[in-house]
Amino acid sequence: MTVFQYTAPVAEELNRLLLSDVGKNEPIVPLVELDDAAFAFPKVDILETKDHFVLRAELPGFNKKDLDVTLEKGILTIKAERKPEKGQKFHYRERPMGTFVRRFQLSRKIQKEGMRAVYRDGVLSIYLPKEKEPEAKEIKIR
Repeated sequence: MTVFQYTAPVAEELNRLLLSDVGKNEPIVPLVELDDAAFAFPKVDILETKDHFVLRAELPGFNKKDLDVTLEKGILTIKAERKPEKGQKFHYRERPMGTFVRRFQLSRKIQKEGMRAVYRDGVLSIYLPKEKEPEAKEIKIR
């Protein structure tokens, strides 16, 4: 067993508490899974504006073609792959190679046609437009 198998339930509970609407106990974008290979990488911030959720992931040193973002069945997946270049001989390396994945469960409906992602200066920003709520309508009583 690894330390992450013991700490994952704690991380899940913290996500539930820290990422919930005050008074509603409904998570905005909770973390779905943590595993040994992808533990907290990439680092992510999630913010909310009036019309969007914005997820920002730090992915320095990646090329845009090495990134993949998908939304399927309410799960947003960010996948990144770092491959060594041919002929490289490392004397020291801290940045791991391989595939990294983070998944987030979206508990609110997102307008899929308005989604967009921008990768600039090592930061991937994903804009998730909120589904418009129907406007209130007064019903006349007869």
